Amino acid sequence: MHDLMHDLATHVSGQFCIGPNNSSKATRRTRHLSLVAGTPHTEDCSFSKKLENIREAQLLRTFQTYPHNWICPPEFYNEIFQSTLGRLRVLFMTGCRDATMKFYSTSKLKHLRYLNLSRSDLVTLPEEASTLLNLQTLILEYCKQLASLPDLGNLKYFRHLNLQRTGIERLPASLERLINLRYLNIKYTLLKEMPPHIGQLAKLQTLTDFLVGRQSETSIKELGKLRHLRGELHIGNLQNVVDAKDAVEANLKGRKHLDELRFTWDGDTHDPQHITSTLEKLEPNRNVKDLQIDGYGGLRFPEWVGESSFSNIVSLKLSGCTNCTSLPPLGQLASLEYLSIEAFDKVVTVGSEFYGNCTAMKKPFESLKTLFFETMPEWREWISDEGSREAFPLLRDLFISNCPNLTKALPGHHLPRLTTLSIGGCEQLATPLSRCPIINSIYLRDASRTLGWRELDLLSGLHSLYVSRFNFQDSLLKEIKQMVFSPTDIGDIAIDGVASLKCIPLDFFPKVKFSFYL
Repeated sequence: MHDLMHDLATHVSGQFCIGPNNSSKATRRTRHLSLVAGTPHTEDCSFSKKLENIREAQLLRTFQTYPHNWICPPEFYNEIFQSTLGRLRVLFMTGCRDATMKFYSTSKLKHLRYLNLSRSDLVTLPEEASTLLNLQTLILEYCKQLASLPDLGNLKYFRHLNLQRTGIERLPASLERLINLRYLNIKYTLLKEMPPHIGQLAKLQTLTDFLVGRQSETSIKELGKLRHLRGELHIGNLQNVVDAKDAVEANLKGRKHLDELRFTWDGDTHDPQHITSTLEKLEPNRNVKDLQIDGYGGLRFPEWVGESSFSNIVSLKLSGCTNCTSLPPLGQLASLEYLSIEAFDKVVTVGSEFYGNCTAMKKPFESLKTLFFETMPEWREWISDEGSREAFPLLRDLFISNCPNLTKALPGHHLPRLTTLSIGGCEQLATPLSRCPIINSIYLRDASRTLGWRELDLLSGLHSLYVSRFNFQDSLLKEIKQMVFSPTDIGDIAIDGVASLKCIPLDFFPKVKFSFYL
């Protein structure tokens, strides 16, 4: 907003809206009030003066304390509740103390539509909250000590509930009666399963997590009744799927507005065939853009994973798939830009199956920009055949870590766009840097294979070199003089715990800034 327009709006609103920086006093005309309660470093935290300023505001619609209301004594809020909040519609009390909540009676808040108590140290929400019959939005995110909620089933207008990063362990069974609920955020809570019959929430559009239970009223079939879901969804505790056929009724294939999906198994993976069948029947809609699969215990992936028809997938993470012996054909995913593969304990070789059946007109991993391989203890070789010669044309960042048996890491062809290479915990790995002509940053950690100065030859764009606990071969002066390229543009070299290094020809790097950590 232009400064002149802002000044005009402030003048017109007058005593009707009073912000935290407004010096006006609240009156009966004031409807919207933001109060700066003070900070621990404020010399003048005269709450009595602030109370005198707002006691006249009997018709407030919006009240917000900003930004450090946690230092206000409970009696301060008690006075406010008793004197001013009878017509309140919107209440922000972020960061309040539990004692504060014990001082007010919700009978004074019967018109309340919006309540934000985020980042408070609440242990419980008062039972009186169930009498806020007009409440539509309740935000409790980051109330990490909050363990339970009262019965909310009577709140027939309730639409929005945010419990992200709370200590909630169980949702009230009455949740099924909130038939107008549109938004339920339970990310990073302590919930183990959903409340019974959550499928009754037919108008629900955002559900961050669905935690599968073993009983029919908490099974994955309930998910199939939520036809309007969109955005992101994490389906957890998939080990509790009793019959893989139940996963069909979840009907993820028909959820065209779900663009972020995560599947998680946590626990029993003793029946790989059942697990594979479950994932097979959880095939999502082709519109999905972000896909994660964690803790999958099958021996192989179902055919839909890596299928070329999933042309909208941009990000894919596979982790903890400890029984799989090979990777799915992910090279067929035309839009894939980010790929992370972690904790595949039984994969020995990454080969042609990884690239898939790409045609001459289509390069494997044609859009991929970032690739992670992490914690693959049996991986020994990355094989490239004729069909994968043109793979990774846009790859910029390659990270390989904790693959102790890997001897050949880079594909057998050039990586023309690679700019960052990070290798750690790969004791057997030799690094053919000549295949990365424009690389500008190299990170090497915990490797025993040697890397001499000649390995830096031809890397005209190299700017940063970070070496940690690496067997770095000493460079002889005559060897350096014979090099075709002189890496004068290297700006940063950081060396940590490299016992084998005896000398560095400083005159060879006129622009370099060295950092040594012994």
